[in-house]
Amino acid sequence: MTSSTLPLPGALRRLSGASDAPRGADAVRTARRCAIAGATFAALLCAALLLLDHIPSLGAPTLDYLRFYLDGAGTLVTIGVYLVPLAGVAFLWFMFTLREALGRRDDDATVSGLQCATGVAFLCLLFAGAAAVASDAFLRHRTGLLPLHMEAIRAHTSLGYTLVFLYAVRMAGAFMIATTTMATRRGLIPMWLSVAGYVAAVVLLIAASNNPAILILMPAWTVAISLAIWADARRTASLTPSTAESETDR
Repeated sequence: MTSSTLPLPGALRRLSGASDAPRGADAVRTARRCAIAGATFAALLCAALLLLDHIPSLGAPTLDYLRFYLDGAGTLVTIGVYLVPLAGVAFLWFMFTLREALGRRDDDATVSGLQCATGVAFLCLLFAGAAAVASDAFLRHRTGLLPLHMEAIRAHTSLGYTLVFLYAVRMAGAFMIATTTMATRRGLIPMWLSVAGYVAAVVLLIAASNNPAILILMPAWTVAISLAIWADARRTASLTPSTAESETDR
């Protein structure tokens, strides 16, 4: 039976020239950079979220807001604010090395464009939301001035939560759907990870929670898919041309 009657596994499909993804040692290097960038993004974003979570919640009493700023807790929040753009740089590194690892195919130009657009939108909304949430703590830390009105601070927190939990998480979900679709079509990830990626993406698309724990889905998925692509690239590189040819003709 020839390869024209059965779909090829992901590794053999790339060896047969089905996409413009890097091959051999180049593919392994690209996938390794993707995995490193994904892990760096995940670590920085989780650290930033833990530090920003020191800010009182939207429903906290006004006295809690006043105590937070008088106690100088804004130092930790300021560190978190500085980590967010570093996480953003790591995400850009991850996104473009991921696109390089996935390669280009004529049949998914729309999905590829959606992946890039939603990734950039997620990052912009994350930056804006983090800035809104932490702006008053940043002011207190850098100038020593106490913001004039605690309810105004609550309004800034509400704006930040809206940008992050209403908009950014949904862009993250759309990015995950597009990426999972591309990786699945190329056979780069196992089926369980495809299903998990779609489920996590749907959760982000419909989530109505402002609990920072919901955002952990994004970095966790980032690490999982980048490691899976790296593992697949290493398996593909280990196939010699003769082995790939015999598997194709089987």
